[in-house]
Amino acid sequence: MVVVLKKKQEGGGKESREGSCNCWPTQEPLFSPNQAKSGHRRPRGQRLPIRSRVCPSQEVMVEVEVRAAQNVLEACAQTVTMERVVFTSSVTAVVWKDDHKLVDAFDERNWSDLNLCRKRKLWHALAKTLSEKTAWALAMDRGVDMVAINAGLLTGPGLSSAHPCLKGVPEMYEHGVLVTVDADFLADAHVAAYECPTAFGRYLCFNNVVCRPEDALQFAQMLTPSAPCYPPSDELKVIPQRIQNKKLNNLMVEFASAIYGDLD
Repeated sequence: MVVVLKKKQEGGGKESREGSCNCWPTQEPLFSPNQAKSGHRRPRGQRLPIRSRVCPSQEVMVEVEVRAAQNVLEACAQTVTMERVVFTSSVTAVVWKDDHKLVDAFDERNWSDLNLCRKRKLWHALAKTLSEKTAWALAMDRGVDMVAINAGLLTGPGLSSAHPCLKGVPEMYEHGVLVTVDADFLADAHVAAYECPTAFGRYLCFNNVVCRPEDALQFAQMLTPSAPCYPPSDELKVIPQRIQNKKLNNLMVEFASAIYGDLD
C-alpha cells in the first residue's frame, strides 16, 4: 500500500508546496515462513538482519495492513491542509468472486469476496480488500477526498514465483482477469489521479492483459528465468478478456489534454 497526499497551500508564513507528497509503504514479514515453522531462535547476543527479527503469520500481516490503512487515513483526516489522498490498492481487491460467470467484465464497481479469500487462503487479496474498504469507510466518515488506484501485478526484476500476490494467478488467467502494469504507467496513473480535479472513486490500473498462451509463457519465464523454455501448445486457446480500465484511460486522456492541449 502506498498513499500519496496532496496538501493545500498554507498561509500565515508557513512554508508549504502545492502538491507535496509523502508515501507510507506497509510493513512486510520480517521472518521467513520456513524460519517461522521451524521455531527458529537466535543465539543470545547475536544480532540478525532486520528481516529475521519477527515471525508473523500471513493472517497477522493482513491485520497489520488494515491497521496501517486505518492509521494513515486517520492522520490524513486530522491534517487540515490535506487536499487529496491517493490510495494504492490492488486488482486482487476486485476480481475474486465465488462465481466469475456472473460478471461479464470486472470494473471498479466490483469487490473481491472476503469469505472466498479466507477460504482459499488468498491473504494478499484479503489484505488489499480489507485495507481498501477500511480506507474508504474512514474517508467517507471523515470527509477525506480519496482516490484509489487498483493496480495490476507490478512487473519487474524483484518479482518471483514466491511472492504472495501470485497465489491464484492460474485461476486469474483462466478467468481472463490476469493483468500486469509496469512502473512507469503506474506512476503516470498516480500523477493523473493526484492532479486531475475530476478524479474520483476507484481506478483499475493496468497496461497489459495476459490472455494469449504465448503471453502466459512469457509471464511464467519472467517469474522463473531458470526454468526450461517450451513453445506454447497449439491446443491452447486465447482467453477472453473479462476486465476493463476505461475509467482510468479516460482520466489519463483528460489529464494529458489539460497539460498538452487537445490531443486531436
